[in-house]
Amino acid sequence: MVKKTASTQVLETEKQNKFNSFDEFKEFVETAFIEGSGIDPQLFKHCIEFHESLEILPGNEPTTPIHEALNWHFTRFGKQVKETLYAAFFKNEDGSIWQAVLSLWDEERQRPYLYRAPNDNGDRVFLPPIPASIRKRIASRYGVEVPMEGSFWEWYKNSSIPRIIGEGGKKALSGFSQGYVVMALYGCRCGVKSKDTDGNEIAPVLIPDLEQFHKDDAMWLFALDRDEKPKAKASVSAGKRNLTNTLLRTAKCYVEDIFWRPEQGKGLDDLIMNSGSGAFDSAYAKAISRLEKQFRPQGTVDESDRKPSQVFVARHIAEKYRNILAFNNEISCWMRYAADHDGMWTAETEEYIESVIYQIVLSEGFENFSASFISSVVKILRHELIERTWGERSPNELLPFRNGVLNIATGELMPHAPGYRLTWQLPRDYTQSGNWDTINNFLDHLSSGNAAIKDLLLCYCNAVLKGRCDLQKFLHLIGLGGTGKGTFSRLIINLIGAQNVHTTTLEEWCQNRFEGANAYRKRLVVFPDEDRQQGKLGKFLSLTGQDLIRAEEKRKKAFQYRFDGMVLVMSNFPVFGGDSASRVKRRVITVPCNNPVAPGEVRDLEAEFEPELSAFTNYLLSIPDSHVTSVLRGIREIPECTLEFWENRMRIDSIAAWLNQQIIYDPTSVTPVGSNRQEGANGERIVTLFGSYVRHCNALGDVPKSHKNFAPDLIELCRSVIGWEVDRKVTNTGKFVRGLRLRIAGTDDHIPTHDFYLMQRVAAGDGKSDGSSDGSSDGSEPLPNKEVTVSDGSAPTITENFICENIPSDNQPQTEILCPRTSLPLPKAFHNEVSGKLVRFTPLRYQEDNRTRWKISVEGQVKELAISSRGKDDAIAQLETAAKKFIDDKFPWKPELNQPAIYGGERVEVVGYESNPRRYQIEFKSGHKEYVKPSKLEKPPTQ
Repeated sequence: MVKKTASTQVLETEKQNKFNSFDEFKEFVETAFIEGSGIDPQLFKHCIEFHESLEILPGNEPTTPIHEALNWHFTRFGKQVKETLYAAFFKNEDGSIWQAVLSLWDEERQRPYLYRAPNDNGDRVFLPPIPASIRKRIASRYGVEVPMEGSFWEWYKNSSIPRIIGEGGKKALSGFSQGYVVMALYGCRCGVKSKDTDGNEIAPVLIPDLEQFHKDDAMWLFALDRDEKPKAKASVSAGKRNLTNTLLRTAKCYVEDIFWRPEQGKGLDDLIMNSGSGAFDSAYAKAISRLEKQFRPQGTVDESDRKPSQVFVARHIAEKYRNILAFNNEISCWMRYAADHDGMWTAETEEYIESVIYQIVLSEGFENFSASFISSVVKILRHELIERTWGERSPNELLPFRNGVLNIATGELMPHAPGYRLTWQLPRDYTQSGNWDTINNFLDHLSSGNAAIKDLLLCYCNAVLKGRCDLQKFLHLIGLGGTGKGTFSRLIINLIGAQNVHTTTLEEWCQNRFEGANAYRKRLVVFPDEDRQQGKLGKFLSLTGQDLIRAEEKRKKAFQYRFDGMVLVMSNFPVFGGDSASRVKRRVITVPCNNPVAPGEVRDLEAEFEPELSAFTNYLLSIPDSHVTSVLRGIREIPECTLEFWENRMRIDSIAAWLNQQIIYDPTSVTPVGSNRQEGANGERIVTLFGSYVRHCNALGDVPKSHKNFAPDLIELCRSVIGWEVDRKVTNTGKFVRGLRLRIAGTDDHIPTHDFYLMQRVAAGDGKSDGSSDGSSDGSEPLPNKEVTVSDGSAPTITENFICENIPSDNQPQTEILCPRTSLPLPKAFHNEVSGKLVRFTPLRYQEDNRTRWKISVEGQVKELAISSRGKDDAIAQLETAAKKFIDDKFPWKPELNQPAIYGGERVEVVGYESNPRRYQIEFKSGHKEYVKPSKLEKPPTQ
């Protein structure tokens, strides 16, 4: 029997309560349970209830919950109530109190708390309420179906799950947190009673709380404390012996001990915290293995105990658990549904699946089998449950939350279903209420009040949620420390869920062959606090460009996948130098972060963001995809981002720094490249580009690039980064660049340098665009849907370049005649989206027939054509029509997985693919599936 202590004896000791406040006591208990014993926070809230010795109910009515729960007598006035007492109750499922942690000094153990059970309650088993989240873990651990509602312990009476007996409620809750069902006793000798209510000796019997779970063929496992003191060890041994004898005498059952070494920890919670949950898993598995030897009786095996057929068992399990287990052939890995959260598939190891199948086999009543039998069943199950292609639904279609799946198109929250094949989930419920004022204020600060930059950041957050890998863009936050870069990364990590994010470094990603596997099925890859990177970036470009990535894990077959998430890079300084700067230029979105937070204003924004994430998510989902595409692809330029990109480029690229100071863009000029590094050394005038470049580098202490790389890098910089139309000419007298000339001091002082020009645009709030917000603009190309003008007003608009004159005639009606415009400047280049692709339209020259020659550029493919137009709108319409035909010719439609197609005049969904022979699997609206040749599929009219 557990030792009982009278309330008067407890309360008479002076200053027993060492806690200064009720909150301090609650924090102490919560820390000891959750952090000290690894107890799940949700389970803790369900099972532990806090009270004070005297509480006031509504209406000023006093109540004494501690005394009432422990069956103590309470005297309101007197020495006994001098101190306030605090308690944490262990609650049973039926609402009764099993035990209490009291804020009383334990003199024997020298600690500020005591455990006390209710007086006159007898020996009881701790049977706590089990929340749904823990029931799911139990179902996953033992491979059984556990009801999510109703009494857990009523269901447990008839289950085949092994009965684990432990000491202490805290240790039992630690076991439950790992998915094990543990029944706690007050002590090792409290499971059997040997006296009746009158105190007479009787044959040992189980206490009623244990007896209700005892039945034939039950498996009992002891997880009692591993004490090292001789007296305690003797007591535990006697308690186990008494309990074992009583169990075996009252029913046909199996009893075993779960062993671990005393140095690993006294209780099972100590074992888990000191050695990890795997240590208890291993000890449990070994105990089960020893139990197996007890299953087969000595002598002849009964006909009913013969080993079942492996094929029969595998097919039986496959039919019953088809929506819970699956083998993903793409990555050669087992997947389990609702393992961590409802609605989500989780990858599992082969060993763990064998343990799940083992529990399922036991729960189905099969007996007399070995470990090799389980392995064989798992191999057969692989044939039954294999999925050639996983077919996970895109976040563009379905967004998974804890409480359901949001249909992006309709806004409907649908129930979870295994058929969606979702392997990730946002870590919160979907709700439509709330506000995001704190997040909004933070983004205002991060963007320095610039509405365009703030809009860009919001669009990027939308792209992370929806997995807009099709944009082939990544965000680079660059600037001073303490400006909010890290806070933004934590905001977006919490938005998408830390479990859906992989954090790494450029060096690790590009050089470690095992790193690629870590980003598989992640929604975001973060590169925090990066240093300058000049090595190979091919693997990083594959990550951001929808290319195949090789994923390799040790002792596993490698596989390939396309990363369908987004990428975030942060640094205090420019990262991409040398050749890599040009390679990443097309994909980077550079955002300056130069607004530091005052030291006195620094606070933990992450905690303030948490309650606003749902409202923030709703706002992000309301942003149209077309707007996100337009902003992130840079169709509308942000001058601040362009300037930041160019300044960073000048810091790491000596050609860019030289060009900014020494070169002027002039389409009519032709300047020799040159090859003499010593040009100008004797005081002669420098007339070549290379000579000027070397002189500039020597003056600044930079190391100039080699001559063989100079001209190609210069032309690429002008075309790809700035947007200047330059080209190289080779004659019998040398090499020249058309479109550039050297700046002449005194003569060209009125022409601003490129960085100063960009600064002027930032100061003026200019939003004109050439179709890129990463620094590829020369500032002269506005949006195609706006009137095109230049800053000094010296050139006509694009509308003026297409004006038609009406010349009257005496004999004929008024006729529209195109007038020559060869003396006028060309229209400006612009971008537009045609057939889902970003197209650049560049004017080349006027022809003698009054037509204008244009160049159409689409993803590296180029076409030239001449048009004769009657105004701006007509010109753009002709160009877009030509671009559409060009795209149809160069980029013919082909079927894609999870995309619609037309088959025999009926709209179908492409759901699978086979390479030999090459054919696609399609799904009709009726749900019927079949394989067809690619030639049988046509482009749907809506695309």
